[in-house]
Amino acid sequence: MKEAIRLNPFHEGWYVEYLGWAYEEAGMPKEAVEIFEQAVDLRNPRDDQLWYFPTLAVAYTQLGRTDDARKIVEILLSRRPNYSTSEIVSRAFPYKTKELSDKYVNAVRRVGLPE
Repeated sequence: MKEAIRLNPFHEGWYVEYLGWAYEEAGMPKEAVEIFEQAVDLRNPRDDQLWYFPTLAVAYTQLGRTDDARKIVEILLSRRPNYSTSEIVSRAFPYKTKELSDKYVNAVRRVGLPE
């Protein structure tokens, strides 16, 4: 993603969002948080940016920023009250194994995303 951003200086916003997601999945939560915090106004996100809020919450948790993680989940649920871990699973996030998918779902469940 970094190479794609470098090669296309007029890239779409989702390039950066996917980079943040990749960082979190690669075990680099600090970098993920930095990217996400640059990519969006967390107090007033666009609807198309809400899909990565669970990933940002997980990254915050990994950094010991549980209060920030819970705030992100509150923002997400204020905008999409029916959002849940079930929705995450139904979207078939691209995890290679069920164990990886479960790890992600359990992490967002711990910071307050409902079933």
